[in-house]
Amino acid sequence: MSRSNPALSAPLLILILGLPLGASCNASLHGLPFIDDPVDMADQGAEPVDAGPLPCVNLKCQIPNCSKMGGGTTSISGVVNIPAGNLPLYNATVYIPNAPVGPIVTGASCDRCDNLYSGDPIVMTTTDVNGRFTLTGIPAGADIPLVIRLGKWRRQITIPSVQACTGNKLDPALTRLPRSRSEGDIPKIALVTGGFDAIECLFRKLGIEDSEFTKESDPGRVNLFAGHGGTVSYQAGFNGGANFTVASDSPGLADGWWSSVENLKKYDIIVLPCEGLPFVDEKSKAARDAMEDYINLGGRVFASHWQNVWIGSGP
Repeated sequence: MSRSNPALSAPLLILILGLPLGASCNASLHGLPFIDDPVDMADQGAEPVDAGPLPCVNLKCQIPNCSKMGGGTTSISGVVNIPAGNLPLYNATVYIPNAPVGPIVTGASCDRCDNLYSGDPIVMTTTDVNGRFTLTGIPAGADIPLVIRLGKWRRQITIPSVQACTGNKLDPALTRLPRSRSEGDIPKIALVTGGFDAIECLFRKLGIEDSEFTKESDPGRVNLFAGHGGTVSYQAGFNGGANFTVASDSPGLADGWWSSVENLKKYDIIVLPCEGLPFVDEKSKAARDAMEDYINLGGRVFASHWQNVWIGSGP
């Protein structure tokens, strides 16, 4: 895809930083007894002392009361992998929503943890060190929604069928992170190529589809920029062989892409592979200030090896 030197090694970098829901609470829909039995209405004119539990809403109405069905537990289990499907991910959040899931905002943002998981989750868990998860006490029936999120990666799937009061194992193909925008949310990533690390090759190994590698003027989630000694254009036939926007400043001539926080803050993640030396003259004070401002806005930066110049010579 890019004219990187195949002899150069890339460090192992793992940058894995609304479904329509039925509104019916009809208990006869699946013929199941539910956790919340209907509350008897008080006689007309009588003032109730205790109204009892509130009626269920949406998918909560499909949570079976297994104690009335001979025992057991309604659960689903699976494993969350990178988009390629071959590497498990620790600490990914998995949940079943009970309302439409809101959009993820692209760009630098300081997000509160309690605002990350929209859709009024019914039950939630996180994956273990092997990427495995189990959700218990869940709704049963057809077309049960499931949300998988890690950072600004998110995939929403529909489980065709969940059997009541038993364990349900999910196909791993359903629970990997998305490979493209058509499969889910992918953070907006800017990668500046460097002469000593061909990290741009690694993103394809992660499983991100080629359609997501585009010029910054196009909607793809991975945009490449030219750094010192790095690849400067796509191969012929890929994105028209377009040249990358130059990231580096040219001393006394022009500011590069990274000299403006307005450019940087459009991205969730900025990746800076090693260029071989600090080349501090190509990272002007304006650029170093802009990078600090970007981080203070909540942006994420991966800086490899000599890119420590952003810290060592930064504000």
